[in-house]
Amino acid sequence: MPTGRTRVDVDELTEPEPEPEVGFRTPGAIVVRSAELEQQVGQLRDQVRSMEREVYGARKIVRRRRAASAVMTGGVGATLGALIAMVLWLCGGTESAGVVLALVLPGWVFGALVGYKWDKGDFPDAPPERLR
Repeated sequence: MPTGRTRVDVDELTEPEPEPEVGFRTPGAIVVRSAELEQQVGQLRDQVRSMEREVYGARKIVRRRRAASAVMTGGVGATLGALIAMVLWLCGGTESAGVVLALVLPGWVFGALVGYKWDKGDFPDAPPERLR
């Protein structure tokens, strides 16, 4: 009994035409993608430069604060030197102004060096560079 349908042999079917490749494989897409990547590289370079400027400015401020802190610590050293000189003068150990000056100036220098060398900075130490 025929049902009104005809049987079609599989060999008679024609293969559909292949669709054109879409994506990054076509030459036009490669050019567009490379242009996008070049644009991203330019934007990332600008971001890195901006961050480097911020880091430079922050480090400059930290250096100024560290120098001011060292000078203040040097003042503490000078004060301690002056106190030692005053105790020597009151005890009759010296009556020379040169000895007093010799205790105050090195006290200031020593205090400043101690303040600059052992003062903890605001930035943590940089991590070691990676081997490439």
